[in-house]
Amino acid sequence: MEKDITAKELFSRAAYILNTSELQPKERSQVMHETLVLCCHEGIKNSGHAFGNLFSQVDYLCNSLHIHPSDKIAIQTMRRHSNSSQPLPEEDLREDVRALCIFISAIYSCDIPTEVNAIIPQISRHQLQPKLINNRYIRCIVQSVNDDGIHVSIDQDNAPEQAIVPYLEEQRGIDHSYLKDLVHKNTQLNLLDNHIEGNLIQPTLVVLEPDFLLDISTIASCFTEFGHHPLLYLLTLKETTD
Repeated sequence: MEKDITAKELFSRAAYILNTSELQPKERSQVMHETLVLCCHEGIKNSGHAFGNLFSQVDYLCNSLHIHPSDKIAIQTMRRHSNSSQPLPEEDLREDVRALCIFISAIYSCDIPTEVNAIIPQISRHQLQPKLINNRYIRCIVQSVNDDGIHVSIDQDNAPEQAIVPYLEEQRGIDHSYLKDLVHKNTQLNLLDNHIEGNLIQPTLVVLEPDFLLDISTIASCFTEFGHHPLLYLLTLKETTD
C-alpha cells in the first residue's frame, strides 16, 4: 500500500530548496513543483472530485480551506514559477517557498516548523493593499502587442478609447506575460475587475476570445478516474443518448 507523505517530509523539501545552494534553477523548480503536486494529492485524495490540472487543484483547496486571498495569489504565483526553468531572484524564490509552506500548513492543519520559519519571509509583499477596482468589465480589441503591454481599443462608457494593459502588477502578484504569445492584432479580450488610471488598465482576469469559450462541463466530462482524453466526451454523449 502506498505510504502517505507527511507534513514533515514536505517541509523538509521546502527547506531543501533554499538551503542547497548548488541546486540549478531547473532543479529548484522541479523540487518545488513535485512538492506542490504531493501536497495537492494529499489535500484532494478524499474529496471525490476530478481535476483537470494543478491550477484547479490549488484553486479548489485554497477556497475550501479559506486561505487568505493574498496567500492564494502567492501560492498560484509559486505554482507558475515551479513550471519554469528560468532562474528566480532570491527574493522571489523565498516568497515562493513561503507560499509553499503556507499551503502545506493549511493542508495538514499544522504550524510551519521553527527551523523552516526562520529562513522564509515573515511578511509577504503580496499582503500590500491592492488597488481599487473601479471598473468591473471591459470588452476590447487588441491593436498591438508591445514590450510595455497590450495596446487595446475600447468602445465603452467610462473607459478610455485607447488603453494599455500591462503584463505585470507586482502589488497583487498578477502576471499576464503569457498573453504576449497568445494575442495579436484584432484579438478580442474581456478584462474583468479592473483598476483604471488614465489610459492604463490593470485587470484581475483576462478572458481570451470570449465568443469562443468552451463549456466547462464538456471539458470536465473528459476527465475520469481511469484517464482523460477528448474522445471520452463522445463516449459520454453516446451513453446519454442511448
